[in-house]
Amino acid sequence: MIELRDTAARKLGSIEQSAGDATALVASLIGRLNELRNVLLLRERELACLSEDDPKRPAIAAEVKRLSSEIESLTETQKRRQDRRDNDAQVAVQCRRWLESLPRDAVLTAVPVAPLEDVADIPGTLAALRQRIDNLKAERRNVKGAALVGTELKQRARDLVAELAAQGCPKIDLYGGKLEVFAEQDSPRASIRDVASMIAWAMPDAVLSALQREIEARVPDGAMSEQSRLRKLGKLDAEILELERHEEQLIETALTRGQDVYRRPNANAAAILGVDVAKRRKRAA
Repeated sequence: MIELRDTAARKLGSIEQSAGDATALVASLIGRLNELRNVLLLRERELACLSEDDPKRPAIAAEVKRLSSEIESLTETQKRRQDRRDNDAQVAVQCRRWLESLPRDAVLTAVPVAPLEDVADIPGTLAALRQRIDNLKAERRNVKGAALVGTELKQRARDLVAELAAQGCPKIDLYGGKLEVFAEQDSPRASIRDVASMIAWAMPDAVLSALQREIEARVPDGAMSEQSRLRKLGKLDAEILELERHEEQLIETALTRGQDVYRRPNANAAAILGVDVAKRRKRAA
């Protein structure tokens, strides 16, 4: 795994430390809640045994109310701490897996980020920014799945027919006073591709012409060339990463303010850690 240094190492360490702190706090809260619930149960039983005019009743009733309120408050705190623990642990695992997936010659460099302007409503700003990220990712899926333009599809059709014809060319035995034709991998059950390969070998022009007719009839609006598609994907990836870096800034600011905001587990690990990836330069011999 690539070794982290400086800011990125501190960032990942702080996320893992936050998960550990939240785990310890949850355990402490569970113990305290168990104690309070036991005391509440005793007080409720005691209260049930008192008559309506017993002078002890008001004090015990007040204690039952106080215990119930404290349990409710601590239960909500426990849930928030569990959410924090689960989110931080999941994000840390994601970052570790991303680091393990990098090639050995990768080099991580810190990415300088412009200071964040004062934001009054971080949760609202964060929600709007995440919506923009979702919209760009949806656009990316559409671009990635877009059909190729007709000219490029026709070239791929030519390549496909040539490949099928090469696969469909049969073996012909002319010796021993006989003529036998058999496939390279003879099988009692031929697949559709086997049949298509044989036809492409026997009638390549007809197969190509039929494919090109289908391409002309089916190419949808919005088809893209491969070069345009790759260029658009690169542009969208850069925009998404830039927004995710801004998102991490907002999260860091919110956490310093004591606000409970959570990282998206599927956010770009490079944005979370504040790094960029480059390949190590080879030394001259």
